[in-house]
Amino acid sequence: MKPILRVVTLALLFVGSSLPIYAQKKISAEKLPESTDANKKQKTPPELLGNPGPTCTCFVPCPAIDSLQATYVCVEQMPIPPGGNAKAYLNTLAGQVQVPINQSGLEGRVWVYFVVTPTGELTDFKISKGLSPAYNAEAIRVIKAQPAWSPGYQSGQAVRVQILAYVQFRSQ
Repeated sequence: MKPILRVVTLALLFVGSSLPIYAQKKISAEKLPESTDANKKQKTPPELLGNPGPTCTCFVPCPAIDSLQATYVCVEQMPIPPGGNAKAYLNTLAGQVQVPINQSGLEGRVWVYFVVTPTGELTDFKISKGLSPAYNAEAIRVIKAQPAWSPGYQSGQAVRVQILAYVQFRSQ
């Protein structure tokens, strides 16, 4: 298999708030309150009668889990990639991408979640949205092969931080 070099773009998206992402809870939207103004005669839409509304998923802390093992999606000081900035990191990644020739022709982004540990190590790789198994594996391989990051900090302590990144593949 002869490797083909591709143009690679990496975007780091820091999603959410500084709450740990280790527990989820379903929350129902409450019914809208009825108007107390007697002069305004508004009818309540039928879909609000007896229907509690849509549900949404919120991330809430779970007290049973050790806070040192919590994974955050946004912290006071986010992790920093090797080289100190995204541009240097992109240049490093771009030179390391290899895709088998039989997979050439696909273009697009492979979205990857990973966790930066308190020591800066990259772990827990998961594909959020991929192109093909070969491209997905290549995106994870290239990100995994990078040196340790500077860790993220919350309240002065190094913590686990989840990062969402994408590697963009374009034919040259």
